[in-house]
Amino acid sequence: MRSRSKLFRVLVVFALLGGLSVVTAAAGSAQSEGVQVDRAGRGYYVVQLDGPITDDDAAALRAAGAELLAYVPDFAYGVRMTAVAFDAVSDVAGVTAVTAVGTEDKLADDLAAEGLYRLRLQRGADTAAVAADVAAAGVEVFAANGGVLLVAGALAALDEVAGLAEVAWVENFSFPETHNEYGAGAISGGTLANAAGYDGSTQIVAVADTGIGGGTKATAHIDIPSSRIIAVEDWPGIDAPDCWIAQPDGPHDVDSGHGTHVAVSAVGDGRPSGVGTGTAPAADLVFQAIEDYADFIDTCAIFNPDGYYLIGLPADLTPLFQEAYDHGARVHSNSWGSPVDGNYTADSVTVDSFMWDNRDMLITYSAGNAGVDDNANGVIDDDSIGSPATAKNTLTVGASENDRQGDWSCAEVADDDGECTGGQQEIFTYGDAFGYPAPPISTDPAAGDAEQMAAFSSRGPTDDGRIKPDVVAPGTFILSGFSDLYQFGWDPAPNPQIGFFQYEGWGTPYSQYYKYLGGTSMSNPITAGGAAVVRDFYEKEHGHEPTAALTKATLINSAVDLLDENNDGVDDNDFPIPNVHEGWGRIDVAGATDGGAAWTDVDDGLSTGASDVFNHTVAGDSPLRVTVVWTDSPSTESASTNLVNDLDVTVTSPTGTVYQGNVFSGGWSTTGGNADRINNVENVYVESPAAGQWTVTVSGFNVPFGPQPFAVVIDSVPDSNLNLCNGLAATITGTSGDNMITGTGGADVIVGLDGNDTIEGLGGGDVICGGTGDDVLKGNQGIDTVVGGLGADTMLGGNGRDTVDGEAGADTLQGGRGPDTVLGGLGNDILQGKAGADHLLGGSGDDALYGGVGVDVCDGGAGTDTGNVACETKLGIP
Repeated sequence: MRSRSKLFRVLVVFALLGGLSVVTAAAGSAQSEGVQVDRAGRGYYVVQLDGPITDDDAAALRAAGAELLAYVPDFAYGVRMTAVAFDAVSDVAGVTAVTAVGTEDKLADDLAAEGLYRLRLQRGADTAAVAADVAAAGVEVFAANGGVLLVAGALAALDEVAGLAEVAWVENFSFPETHNEYGAGAISGGTLANAAGYDGSTQIVAVADTGIGGGTKATAHIDIPSSRIIAVEDWPGIDAPDCWIAQPDGPHDVDSGHGTHVAVSAVGDGRPSGVGTGTAPAADLVFQAIEDYADFIDTCAIFNPDGYYLIGLPADLTPLFQEAYDHGARVHSNSWGSPVDGNYTADSVTVDSFMWDNRDMLITYSAGNAGVDDNANGVIDDDSIGSPATAKNTLTVGASENDRQGDWSCAEVADDDGECTGGQQEIFTYGDAFGYPAPPISTDPAAGDAEQMAAFSSRGPTDDGRIKPDVVAPGTFILSGFSDLYQFGWDPAPNPQIGFFQYEGWGTPYSQYYKYLGGTSMSNPITAGGAAVVRDFYEKEHGHEPTAALTKATLINSAVDLLDENNDGVDDNDFPIPNVHEGWGRIDVAGATDGGAAWTDVDDGLSTGASDVFNHTVAGDSPLRVTVVWTDSPSTESASTNLVNDLDVTVTSPTGTVYQGNVFSGGWSTTGGNADRINNVENVYVESPAAGQWTVTVSGFNVPFGPQPFAVVIDSVPDSNLNLCNGLAATITGTSGDNMITGTGGADVIVGLDGNDTIEGLGGGDVICGGTGDDVLKGNQGIDTVVGGLGADTMLGGNGRDTVDGEAGADTLQGGRGPDTVLGGLGNDILQGKAGADHLLGGSGDDALYGGVGVDVCDGGAGTDTGNVACETKLGIP
């Protein structure tokens, strides 16, 4: 049993890299003097526990009067409580320290001496009242919404501001920028996935960006008809007192054309020419226009020239995401951010918070274009990921090269002299265009090799060491939509606001409808469209609405390791995955939707000390790839490690070899190493797995805000020749009579023995062996292995990717939802694939094979077999 430390109740807790200041209280003392107290008389503290935090620990602290606000590594909570609760909380078993939060603990360590700052307030704070207090301290408040203030002032005044109890954090603020300042589908696999029927038609994608075309559904772009636009929402810039005067122009895209380009990359249908088709060409669109012109004044004018900025973005991003969510969008694409060199910021907290509260929405962000080679060694430097791309739950997208080759011919003649105005391009080098100082980067063409990274793409890791970007996609010379406003050569006059025509992109526009751009801005919508296609696949094939974690896991699991990350022209894989350049690789939407992977969404989740087990059989002649992703509880900006709920992943081979998540060497998992304590994405990739049953175990190491849901994706080729029940240690065993057996909801091994048994596995990845007798076996939820054995059996795989094996007897086998493997074995069997891309193998006997929904492969084997037209390949069927 835990006991409380009798020496001191307050110890140093290293919440910041430099440590947390300490207000010390001896055991038995009341709340310390000098504690910051809010309007309700509550103080703010860090409560340290003596080990991984259990549900009972959290319940005891709440019962003692502590409001749990955040997790503080390691094994501590940030709490809010009254003086009355202080002693009760200190006396909770397992509590070793109660530390008051001081002013200096709220100040980022890189604050500028003067400039713009962002303040995040404590949960539930009165924003207007705090804004008044901040203004009274001599700091200009120029924006406030939700729990965030944007202010201008001098560093000296921030000590007083940080002394306000309701202020949780103070950091530098810079206006978010679009990520095409350095300036597809076939590479990312979207074309093949679309051809297979996964085109996003069941999905709604939201894009928040500069504007879209003419600003209405009817005038957005020829590739996005009004029938597929759910809404065009305008987020106008509002005058910020003492900072800027906004010049709203509605949702039109008038300056860079950035928003139109990224929207078409995500959901454009390429009509009528087929040029510039997006990754999800049948998805619907919600567009949120967030750019307007700003005239800066007073202090803000010192740091920002007048121009177009994303001033429509709210200080707190939550309502932006909520609007899109309310319109039905479950993928939200953002090709903008602030350059923070890997720091976890207030915006990162907001993104993680929204996804934690809305676990079916995947928010994607471009990594940024801050890739530099400051030491001129020919390798792009680490640590340049922007914010909010540093959030844990977002899918962070870097840029690889497009494979577009050389020069290409004129597409359109339109200028006064009859010269070519569209299509002729020269592929420039990174050195010539952007000033990279040393080869091989400086001499490398910016397109033409899909195995290479874009030099400008921001690199990881995050400041706490997490693997970012998550994935990459093509981001150079991307051909996509050209906004139909202020086009040079097509419109008579420039934009009167600035006196210039719209930015033409990289080189000459292809036509008045399409132009070339480059940046992680371009790779992100390609990936967001890919996420919509993955969601479309799960809904069409499995009738399942995937969580963001499952969508993210599917894209990561199917990603392809680049072979020339250092751009030296040699495919020698200098930086195998995972790495700071490409994360887990380039997306492959076709691979993500080929139906070959097992998967599960575990909604009920894990608490500290709990575990789930999934059994999976493989043939051993192709790699095994296991991916576990969870949408984590939000962290705080001051935490040295931003992972909150820590799950561990281990994968055990049939011979007992154990692999831990994210322990890699040379691009493949290796034995040994330590459990990952920083990432909420864990992979185990085994290049040459042994044939037989593998076990995937997901365990809750430390789950302070649980239970923690998660998603699992397992990609391998199952072994149809294994006797799947031989040698297994049963967790539930029937008798020789007629049994009715129900699993526990976990990963059970259930053996019915003799008799006519009815066995249901419930949740988890179960192995169900009927034995002799006429059995009814149901796998239900999870990735199950169902083996009938002797007798005339009825076997139902249920949801998930199941292996259903009839063995001997005249059996009826149904795969259910999921891409199943259904094995008839001996006897005259009826095999039904149901939903999913199934593989039906009749074996010997006169079998009837019915593929059902999905692209199925049917092999009747020996005997006189019959089948239906749902089987894509009808081997052995007359």
